[in-house]
Amino acid sequence: APEQADRYQTVAEMAEDIDALIRGKMDFRTTRFDTGEFLIREGDVGKEFYIVVQGSVEVFKEHDGNKIQLGTIGKDGIVGEMAMITHETRSASVVALEPTEVMVLTDEVFAQNLKKMPPWMERTFVVLAERLQEADNRLAGK
Repeated sequence: APEQADRYQTVAEMAEDIDALIRGKMDFRTTRFDTGEFLIREGDVGKEFYIVVQGSVEVFKEHDGNKIQLGTIGKDGIVGEMAMITHETRSASVVALEPTEVMVLTDEVFAQNLKKMPPWMERTFVVLAERLQEADNRLAGK
């Protein structure tokens, strides 16, 4: 950086950031959901996804007024990533089965961190998400 104040002040500061990058460490905000509270609603636009830190969630779809359970996700599970990556609407709803804490990863933070990866890896994430979304749409008859 042209301005000294914008540069690393010590080698240790720079090494810490390099180590964090290699380990994939990012700063996340966390939030808590009470039992029965929705993390995601089917049909909403996805601008963030969640990594379950504690607790569990149920993933389900509504069809003709019936609830179709798609699965449950516990600690270290991820929900909401496809809609955020593809910028499509959410294809399912997610509700907390118990008090649940999650890390929130916004599309902005995700994009910033994807840019740190090799271009082929970024494209791989996007293509996989698009293919899964297309398969989901075909199954839903869209």
